[in-house]
Amino acid sequence: MWETVDGHGALVLVPPDRTDVWDDALTHVEDSTTLDVTDDGGLRHEQFWEWVASRAPREPFWHLDSVGVEPGWQGRGIGSVLVEFSLEQSRASGTPIVLETGSPRNVPLYQRLGFRVVDEEAPPEGGPHVWFMRRDP
Repeated sequence: MWETVDGHGALVLVPPDRTDVWDDALTHVEDSTTLDVTDDGGLRHEQFWEWVASRAPREPFWHLDSVGVEPGWQGRGIGSVLVEFSLEQSRASGTPIVLETGSPRNVPLYQRLGFRVVDEEAPPEGGPHVWFMRRDP
């Protein structure tokens, strides 16, 4: 995880050689508070993330997991700078970078940064519509 110096933004970027981080997150869903607030013990939550993971590329890739900027600081380019940092990692390694978003307003933002939609759909067991995006180095 990377954070801006002023603390107004943060980036979670998973390197190609650390996909175990993603696998561990999926495996430890039973440790999540999600289990306590769902009527199915977190089953739909687990199925959703397994569905998302099943769409990951087969070759090595960077995973842009999340970018967050404090609401009062949004629109000032902080998120774009954080994403640009991730793109530098992708270019330096010659490895693609992928992300998924459930927010339609994020799609054009990422497209302006060079990502393209490679797939989009709603999960089979219900849940948010998801756009799967990719940028090659």
